[in-house]
Amino acid sequence: MASRYHWLQFGIDTAWPVGPSAFIHQADVTIPAGGIVKKIIFNNTIIQGVQSGSQKTGVGIFSLNRQVSITSGPYSPRVIFASVYRIPAMVTSILVGLVNEFTAWHCAGDRECGDELQCSYGKSSDVASWNVRITHSFVNYAPSYNTAMSQGRVAVGGRLLYYK
Repeated sequence: MASRYHWLQFGIDTAWPVGPSAFIHQADVTIPAGGIVKKIIFNNTIIQGVQSGSQKTGVGIFSLNRQVSITSGPYSPRVIFASVYRIPAMVTSILVGLVNEFTAWHCAGDRECGDELQCSYGKSSDVASWNVRITHSFVNYAPSYNTAMSQGRVAVGGRLLYYK
């Protein structure tokens, strides 16, 4: 059998977390016996959310946390990449009478949250398959007094290249 490169895809697409919350999404990718992971690409990122409310003295800070780890096989357990990405926000505030109304738009794409990881894990002599786990958590570090309504979408795609 001739050796060649293969792409495996993974991704998340979910609603914006509401209030002080977090979600965790895990994608397990199985590398066949003798496969060597060469590259992991995170792309097609769409993070769009809006908060709005009144009488607030703070706006929630959002981040995307990412971890790539090996969860089974001869290289387990091993974290091979971890990073935190801040989601930029633009805030407008309008004073209406004695009430301070605000809206915050949170937007990020591949420029803020995309990555390309070069690596070389695995051996052609491996006799068993093994797993790579991609974990995304999206965290709202909202202050306890911030009960703003949040809505939007979080989507992150990715591909893993292996040689066999």
